[in-house]
Amino acid sequence: MAAPAPTPDEFRRRYFTFIAPKYAHLTGNTTRDVFAAVLRQHDLSLTDASVIHDSAAGPGTATQALLPWCAERGVAPKRIVLTDYVPGMLESAPAFVTNHPTVETHVADSADLAAVFPEDGCLTHVFDNFSLSTFGTKEQQLKGLAENWRTLKADGGVAVFTTWKRFAISELITAAQAIVKGDAWAAAHAIPMNGPEFVAEGYLASMLAEAGWSPSKIQTSMVKLVVTRDEDEQGLLEFMQVSPPAKAATAGWSEAEAARWPEAVQQAVDAAKKEHGGIYGEAWVVIARK
Repeated sequence: MAAPAPTPDEFRRRYFTFIAPKYAHLTGNTTRDVFAAVLRQHDLSLTDASVIHDSAAGPGTATQALLPWCAERGVAPKRIVLTDYVPGMLESAPAFVTNHPTVETHVADSADLAAVFPEDGCLTHVFDNFSLSTFGTKEQQLKGLAENWRTLKADGGVAVFTTWKRFAISELITAAQAIVKGDAWAAAHAIPMNGPEFVAEGYLASMLAEAGWSPSKIQTSMVKLVVTRDEDEQGLLEFMQVSPPAKAATAGWSEAEAARWPEAVQQAVDAAKKEHGGIYGEAWVVIARK
């Protein structure tokens, strides 16, 4: 008898466990670089008294951008807490993050943080860097937002959320599918990204308003990202060869069609570089103040 198919939650956990050891490489450091741009472009009211939660942190990508930013400006936040429900993600955080004297890590589900943050309003900042859309159902996402709201201090607590507007990997996979199978086939067999509804302008802000933030205290902007470093491009190419989405992209293909996939991926990347100067993506940035 065949084993039962994994539930959506089990599938997500397996996926993130798979990607964890090489997350930075396979994502081309895109999530880190977007958050670095957020720090450059926005005043987040970070001070030595800041208590920060890097929520669903993965290997601490937001914190990887935060610590150099703080060092350059002489800012030393009081406490930086990373949580993720996949142990392998936290285990993959680089040493300069995990060995930092103000950083601590906890395996925890973002929808239930009572064990890590039992006190309401204990945080000055919450960072959710490309995570909310991966939580599963809207109900699960709202539970995560409820915990963000609960733990954030009143009168000035800052929450920062990022999500993809133009997900480069998804665009490239679809383009490679079209090279082998044609545009119509690719359109009908596009690999779904996590939370496709978050791509729409205003959707993330509306979620925060539903979770309790005042619409007048929610600011939406956009970051554009062009991957130009060779090592980051190679990581994205590897992702499109070995990841579960890449495998799903060629499911059911003939042996001859599958053999064309590496070349098709390279062609898609080359076309993106010709058009944009590199692999191009866009991200929504939503900053909400409590």
